[in-house]
Amino acid sequence: MNSDQKDVLGELINIAFGSATALIASLFDSFATLRIPNIRIVPIDKINEVAKEEVKITEFFLTSQQIKGSFNGEIVLVIGEESAKNMQLVIGDGEDFDPNSLQQNILEIANILGSSCMGRFVELLESEISFTPPSIKHTDRIIQNVSESPYSNVIFISTVLEFEGLNIQGNLIIMFKDDMYDKLAKALDTFVENI
Repeated sequence: MNSDQKDVLGELINIAFGSATALIASLFDSFATLRIPNIRIVPIDKINEVAKEEVKITEFFLTSQQIKGSFNGEIVLVIGEESAKNMQLVIGDGEDFDPNSLQQNILEIANILGSSCMGRFVELLESEISFTPPSIKHTDRIIQNVSESPYSNVIFISTVLEFEGLNIQGNLIIMFKDDMYDKLAKALDTFVENI
C-alpha cells in the first residue's frame, strides 16, 4: 500500500475502534476513552518481537478469529495479564478479580472488538465479512512457526482503553494473505474517490 492508502486505512480503523469502544462502554455501563491507535504494517517475521515490545511482557493471552467474506484472513487480539485483570474488574463492575472467568471474559471482549471493529471497518469499505467464534490460549508467541505462515505482512494496531483509572492495553492484529492487500488497496482507493 502507498502512503495515501495507509493514511486512509488509519482513519477508517480509528473510526471503527471508536464504534467498538462506544459499544463496550455501553455494554458494561462504564465510561471509556480510547487512545488513538498506533497502526503499522509489520513483516510476519517480526510479529512475535513487536507484540512482546508492545505489551512489555513475555507471555500474554491471545485470541484468534477467522474472517470470511469480502476479506478473508484472521484477526488476533493480544492482551497481557495485567490488562486482562483490569478488564475483568471492568466487566465485573468492580468486584474482586475472578481468575476462573478470566478467559471467558477475554473471549467476550475479543468477539465484541472483532465483530464491531472489523465489521464497521469493512462496512465503511462497502464490503461484508463474517466471523468464526474466537479461540484463546496463553502463549509467548503470536505465530509459532513463522516460516510456515500463509501471511507475509500483518496490520498491527496497538491501543489503550481507559475505564475510569483502569487501563486495558491490547494489540489487534489483522492478518491477510498477499492477494487481500491488493483488494484492500483498491477498496481504500474507491473509498477516497467516493468521498
